[in-house]
Amino acid sequence: MSRQTQALTGLSALEASRRLETGELDAGELFHAYRELAAADELNAFTWVADDIPPSPAGSPLGGVPLAV
Repeated sequence: MSRQTQALTGLSALEASRRLETGELDAGELFHAYRELAAADELNAFTWVADDIPPSPAGSPLGGVPLAV
């Protein structure tokens, strides 16, 4: 896993949201970092990962922050 991926996936949801809001961070960049993290998962914890960036609902408090359930 790259250092950039580690740095981006190490952000709290609040910090990632703030950086997305200010334009300091691109939603696509964050999405792809989390896809890289899921691909490197050795526990098989992810049963499905989106291929493309899903649309963010208007007014969403996450505003482009990836979510794993």
